Amino acid sequence: GFDACVLTPGCADPFSPKALRATMGSVFRVPVAQAEGSVQAVKALARDGYTVVASVLDGEDFFAREPLPEKICLIVGN
Repeated sequence: GFDACVLTPGCADPFSPKALRATMGSVFRVPVAQAEGSVQAVKALARDGYTVVASVLDGEDFFAREPLPEKICLIVGN
């Protein structure tokens, strides 16, 4: 349950036929915004009160962490 998706330069097109098929059309139910850059997007979200977290392979156990705040930005990439 996330409320929106922010894409940065170099992301795949969320409206390409393969992406639409993979999301089964759910991309049309979530607002999608295009950011000018990753650093600018993270700074803007943090300034607006979001806690910014990122997925990493060697991070801590997800279920051992403290509860997350309501305003959260999850960064996923490769």
